Amino acid sequence: MKNTKSGKLTLLMSVLMSTPGPLVVGIGLLMGKSSTQLADFFRRSAELLAIIFSFVIYLITTKEGKCNEEKKRKLENLANLFVASIMCICSVLMIVLAFFSESEDKGSVVPGLVIAVLGVVANTIFWIRYTKMNKTQPNKIFAVQARLYGAKSLVDSCVTIALTIVAIFPLSPVAYYFDLVGSIVVAIYLFGCGIKTFVEHFKNKDNSNTSENYKILKDTLMKKDYIIFDFDNTLVDSLGYWHKALDKDMFLLHNLKPNKKMKNLRVGTNEEIANNFINLTGLKLTNEVVFDGWHICISKYYSEKVKLIKGVKEFLIALKKQGKKLILCSATQDRTVQVGLKRFGFDMFDSLESEETIGVSKRCPEFFQKLLAKLGTTVENVIFFEDSYTSVKNALKNNVDCIGVMHKFNRDHKKDFKQKCKLTIKNYKDKKLHKLFFEE
Repeated sequence: MKNTKSGKLTLLMSVLMSTPGPLVVGIGLLMGKSSTQLADFFRRSAELLAIIFSFVIYLITTKEGKCNEEKKRKLENLANLFVASIMCICSVLMIVLAFFSESEDKGSVVPGLVIAVLGVVANTIFWIRYTKMNKTQPNKIFAVQARLYGAKSLVDSCVTIALTIVAIFPLSPVAYYFDLVGSIVVAIYLFGCGIKTFVEHFKNKDNSNTSENYKILKDTLMKKDYIIFDFDNTLVDSLGYWHKALDKDMFLLHNLKPNKKMKNLRVGTNEEIANNFINLTGLKLTNEVVFDGWHICISKYYSEKVKLIKGVKEFLIALKKQGKKLILCSATQDRTVQVGLKRFGFDMFDSLESEETIGVSKRCPEFFQKLLAKLGTTVENVIFFEDSYTSVKNALKNNVDCIGVMHKFNRDHKKDFKQKCKLTIKNYKDKKLHKLFFEE
């Protein structure tokens, strides 16, 4: 409450001390015809509107229970667009007035000069004040005001120099050019601020709900007690070795020459892939014998060559410290997965589930219904890390939230993953992932 009152008081003082500026400079225009003074009048009027808008928005957004995030964002966007428009229009008018002014006698510029000198002092004080406030009590309005007042101080310094020259040498060529340059500097400053505001607005519009969605996502993830992980290419970088095992090693195991057609046949459920191998080779094998061959071929890679996805072990340990229940859920046979778990020291999982334990392929939506029933939990309480888009789609059919793990083998579905998943990552060092799960 104390910080809010301090912010209101500072913004109120900004409004009160900025209000006389346009009035005094405007009166000065009745006594003198300096283009710099005219430019300064437009600039101060635009800035006063910006400060008033900021003050009103701060009052609304800090009034307890009166403003939600959506309303706050709309008000800020409206104010920013309004002020940006005024700044750009005023800057164009100032350039026109500066170049097409016919008066050689600039008249008295003393009122404008006095305001400019006072502006340097006051604006510098407010710049320091807002900067300190934004450090101690971070706020978007304070940050913008700090930037605004820093720029105001610099511009007032330019105006002071220009008007001083005009006051000392009113009819000289030096006065004319300093006056012209002064008005151009102020116009460029205003136009730059206006364009910057427009750019920031439309950039934020593309991510209109980013802040709110981030908070919602973080709150959602923090409530998840069950964190479910696929194994191959989600925890370990093994899919390339699986391809080698299916396309080459399985044929060599049965004393056959590898067949390039297998590359297009290793899709579907485990049973379907096994049947494709049997049909392609003409061998009289059962699916169980094929599965035994898979285990023999891939186990050597799990034991020697397969590597962990970057940062995964540290991430799992951190989740465990939070009290999360870690579930391993893979289409790979249990005995084969155990080879990898033993090698990497993965002893933090609360449950190891697979198509064998659930009795249904992961490529079937029913798999996730049975998995949740076995775990004794609901979809609201789980998050699923997966690299297979087919598995992600089946999980989503059961309203299971997913985090996609991206790699070279699923990049064709990159857009789909981004649209469907709560988050996509390349590895577990991902900064956004850590912010969502671990940072307050």
